[in-house]
Amino acid sequence: MRRTVMKLRVIARRTVMKELLLDLLGRASQLREHLGSRWCEEVQWSDLGKRQTRFERCFSQLLFSNTQLGGLGAIVEVEGWKPRVLGLHAPQYELFVDPMDGTANTCRWQDTGSRLIGSDVTAVIAVAPYERARPLLFADFFAAGAVDLRSAEGENQIWVAEKGRGAWTAANPKATLAPMTPGRNYHRHSPLVACEFFRHVNWATRLLVNQAIEWSDMASSFMNMLRVALGEADCYINNVLPEYSSEGQRGHELGALMPFLSELQGCALDARNRRPLGESRFTFDGMTPVIIGVDRETVDYYLGLINQSLETEIALPDAGPMPLRTLISAISKGLQARPGKLRPLGSIPEQK
Repeated sequence: MRRTVMKLRVIARRTVMKELLLDLLGRASQLREHLGSRWCEEVQWSDLGKRQTRFERCFSQLLFSNTQLGGLGAIVEVEGWKPRVLGLHAPQYELFVDPMDGTANTCRWQDTGSRLIGSDVTAVIAVAPYERARPLLFADFFAAGAVDLRSAEGENQIWVAEKGRGAWTAANPKATLAPMTPGRNYHRHSPLVACEFFRHVNWATRLLVNQAIEWSDMASSFMNMLRVALGEADCYINNVLPEYSSEGQRGHELGALMPFLSELQGCALDARNRRPLGESRFTFDGMTPVIIGVDRETVDYYLGLINQSLETEIALPDAGPMPLRTLISAISKGLQARPGKLRPLGSIPEQK
């Protein structure tokens, strides 16, 4: 009986989840268009004390009141907000949402038009089955979607993936979905590697790869990582020096990437133990050091370059030869990031 119930749940999940994600992403696009230039205005903070744009707050409230999620039974966790349990029966799913992936390094308070050419901002949703008996793993994520929020003209591209069913994209939420297929679009004479240089530890990444290659960094970390699954980039690297730093990629963005890697292409390793990322424990905002490549061969190639650089001995005046690994450790410890030196951010009174 229990196996029959579980099988029916899987069938129901595969029937509704893609359509549910398309509906939610479509609502995000409509909200973006409706708010227009007001979408990046700062409004009252979230219930966990996170600064909010008008879009973030409105989309969060839209999710918390969604009747379809309530009918399925879901726990909805939105960045900056306390988790909400929707529905009267036991939860079947967990949704992890970042309404505006890319606000940390984006011109966030004004709609100047520059967003249309440079600042990638996406709404990202990751879905996993509700697990009460054990911690959630990255391998548990079976569906995800994202919508590009740069434009308010209704041309917001969407991406959706579901394990075992495929991955799709469309020019906007109302357009016909087209299957996504993996490719190798990068030029072998000038490969492209993605990285999140916002993380302090990644100052050393360019040095360690030590090749004449192109580098990609985007406001939306999810979009930067998706370039690997699409074949536009060789690798995505976010902290290959976990022995020096606990920085890395936030869990909700990695969870959203997992179904795309499954359906398109990609190999993701936890840089702390060089094991498949799917085996690692998920946390919503926790950081996981990762290296993601189009395949395992590519990941091993870049890890080989990095390890070779780490063991290279550097001759220092009056100090003799020293492995680069030791030198990087000394620099990292001696030159810590100093966020207290940034200019203080302003605040506004709560708005009703």
